[in-house]
Amino acid sequence: MVGFSELVPDILTESGNCPEMILERHLRNASIDFLQESELWQERVTTPTVEGQGEYDLTVTPEQAIVKLTFCSVNGQELLQTVPHRRFALDGMPKHYFLRDNKLHLRPFKVLRGDIEAEIILKPNRKATGIPEAIADEWFEVIQHGALAKTLSMPGTPWYDPNRAMMYSQQYMLGLNSARLVGTRQNHSRIMTTRFSW
Repeated sequence: MVGFSELVPDILTESGNCPEMILERHLRNASIDFLQESELWQERVTTPTVEGQGEYDLTVTPEQAIVKLTFCSVNGQELLQTVPHRRFALDGMPKHYFLRDNKLHLRPFKVLRGDIEAEIILKPNRKATGIPEAIADEWFEVIQHGALAKTLSMPGTPWYDPNRAMMYSQQYMLGLNSARLVGTRQNHSRIMTTRFSW
């Protein structure tokens, strides 16, 4: 991980000497928005099943939040994504899954011992202190533009500069659109095969 505090010096001169604490907050918020919208941060997690249990905490750190699941299987059997309010028989092997409050729910949930495998899209949460190094290496300039757009659009501050804020906002959106294309290609094969059930 690369800490937001490590990234602050890279944008300090462009920020009109905005306090570092504010810049760090704006870098965090820009990272959250960027990774939510681009879906670039993807990981595969495995968790053991418990017989008769239908709700599972997926393995993420206290600084991460799950944007969505793109795939889920139990003991090698791929499940259908569904919606929380659908009614299911409670007895039987799981065929469906949904995500609610960062928890994976299986329906039905008579599960033999084994493993759940899931592919998840992640973003930092409000407690996050950094972002993955690979994301920072590839996309920091875009995140920097998002942070500067927010920083320079703060009225009543010495660093308020609406013209430069607009410029950085436009650059951020261009970069974000490029990242969305990469994220779509990255997840394309899984999106094409993941099935949904109402």
